[in-house]
Amino acid sequence: MYDTKLLDIAGNVHHLADFKGKYLLVDFWSFGCGPCHASIPELKEIAEKLERKLAVVSLSSDTKKIWEKATEYFKMTGNNFSDLKEDRGIYAHYGVAGIPHYVLISPDGIVKSAWTGYGTGSIKSKLRELTGLTIED
Repeated sequence: MYDTKLLDIAGNVHHLADFKGKYLLVDFWSFGCGPCHASIPELKEIAEKLERKLAVVSLSSDTKKIWEKATEYFKMTGNNFSDLKEDRGIYAHYGVAGIPHYVLISPDGIVKSAWTGYGTGSIKSKLRELTGLTIED
């Protein structure tokens, strides 16, 4: 698992390694991405209902100003971070060529899968397929 210094809106430092011991779903997104907007309710539900087994980390590729605006607009809470390098930092290391892009990391820090795109229910379906974790609707 590639890791780097990630900042939350308040400027506190976090790392992906902080979440070792549970599955980690890394969500690469941007304020200007329609499918990214559509995925937010599903990601919030997953984060809430699977919090003991899986952590969701949302990584913005936006400038700090736009990321702050998006965070307020979507009322984003939880693990909402940026390395403030737009698409040149952690995005480049994970080979993100389009968004939304998701990377699933196992509890021991191994990348299990990566995929791009979103459709209603697709993240839940992918998690069920890859981990066996389910959410009762």
